Amino acid sequence: MRELFVEKVINTTENFLDNNQRIKLKEILMKICLNYQIEMLEQTKKQETQKNNTDILNKFISSKEIEGCSTRTLNYYKDNITKMLDTCILLDVNK
Repeated sequence: MRELFVEKVINTTENFLDNNQRIKLKEILMKICLNYQIEMLEQTKKQETQKNNTDILNKFISSKEIEGCSTRTLNYYKDNITKMLDTCILLDVNK
């Protein structure tokens, strides 16, 4: 991911930096980026959404268990809601 980030920065400077400046900038960015974790925002959002969905699903299943639903019904709810959430995340990423 670092390399992709550095390449995108370098590519955006091609209109106002000469080749030698771009090479030097790339070296500097690579050194600086070694100390940082870089990830695409979309991946982070997807992971947060999945975690939130899992937490909500677990709370829902727990509430249904307290209401007295059978294990079979709880598994049915869990399986179908999980499929729905997975489908929604896939659709959102492909927009």
